Amino acid sequence: MFRASCGFDLPAAGSYAAGLVFLPTDAAECSRARAAIAELALQEGLDVLGWRDVPHDAAHCGKGARATMPRLAQLFVAAPGGDAGIALDRRAFCLRKRMEHETGLYPASLSSATIVYKGMLTALQLLPFYPDLSDPAYTSALALVHSRFSTNTMPSWPRAHPYRFIAHNGEINTVRGNRN
Repeated sequence: MFRASCGFDLPAAGSYAAGLVFLPTDAAECSRARAAIAELALQEGLDVLGWRDVPHDAAHCGKGARATMPRLAQLFVAAPGGDAGIALDRRAFCLRKRMEHETGLYPASLSSATIVYKGMLTALQLLPFYPDLSDPAYTSALALVHSRFSTNTMPSWPRAHPYRFIAHNGEINTVRGNRN
């Protein structure tokens, strides 16, 4: 699906990392953010292959979510030396963490093996909001949907849980906290 929809060449599967990034909606701010990410990527030994605006249908989310929705884009990076798999994921992890801490942006994911779609959505809004998830060309060995309804914070796009590899229901933290 990505090869057909990106508009730029992608290396073999496992030789590039992709991830959802919440970008500013203002065009000038978005350009500055992408330039900052490109510089960080170079520092981490990665090339930005390109960006893909993630198709979405804002009619399928609430008024509050629409009012605060960021620009939804997928970043594609690769290592010029051909790193793949875990070696590439180590570089991508460093880039993702630096993007969070040094640019103030929110990368929901960046991995050669895992794709994350997330948002300020209910479980029933997810599928119609992201048409990619209904595209027959989009295949996966595993799909996981997690829905959380916060009781102590106001919802926001970045606060949608950052389940980059696995999900849990929050009870783990409560039990651990109680034990501590």
